[in-house]
Amino acid sequence: MTDQDPTQITGKTEPCLASEFDRVSLLLADAEKDLENSLIPPHDDEKALKGVITMESAHDPYTRIHTKRVAYYAEKLCLELGYNKNVADYIGRAVEFHDVGKIKIPTAVLHNKGQLTNEQYEAIKKHTTDGAETLLQNSKGYLSVLAAKIALLHHERLDGQGYHNVDGDDLPWYVCLTGICDVFEAMTATRTYQKNMSPEQALQTMWSQQLKANGKFFDPDMLQAFTKIAPDLFAEAEEKIPSIAEDDEDYYMRHAFPAFN
Repeated sequence: MTDQDPTQITGKTEPCLASEFDRVSLLLADAEKDLENSLIPPHDDEKALKGVITMESAHDPYTRIHTKRVAYYAEKLCLELGYNKNVADYIGRAVEFHDVGKIKIPTAVLHNKGQLTNEQYEAIKKHTTDGAETLLQNSKGYLSVLAAKIALLHHERLDGQGYHNVDGDDLPWYVCLTGICDVFEAMTATRTYQKNMSPEQALQTMWSQQLKANGKFFDPDMLQAFTKIAPDLFAEAEEKIPSIAEDDEDYYMRHAFPAFN
């Protein structure tokens, strides 16, 4: 398990439910099949994805910080679970693209301080299918396909009550891992439009969600492992990936991501 080849961690996607989800699931399944005969080296397609990062950073710097932190948490959780460094690194890089679909959501909706309307909520949900499709349009190498699967499924739950109601038994381990890191980061993140929780408050809320879902909101073993390391990871992320000040977006864009300016 710990020596698993990181280029072989994508699996079969079962198309189901809503038509848009069905369509993108089929695109993903086709891309996975194409990889069997692909001559693209496992890491070469990362260059093709840099343009997506540029768009994400320009559209909403808050989302960019979020994705970097979630990726950091995911990599460290992989190591805590016993996966080797190569797998952890590969998962972390793929997770960094999990929210690229938000580039199609107006920032007014992303930063909404009130309750979302049904129309706004549906727009938010579409970032999963939009993100997967965007990634597959940019490249169909190993990293892109893995990132697209994570983008498509990261809001699913073990009890089948996620965005697209995918059965929990059909969720790959790295998708379950991403979901935990994503929820924690969202709860602890500094935003102009919400009050953030402490790591301890966030973990307590996540365990409450787990209890209400009869232990099937998150993968229980992964949640237990993450609970052990989350407070320290949060402190590390605060130092390595600083939050953006409310009035400092221009400075952030110039200095936090100089390679993409």
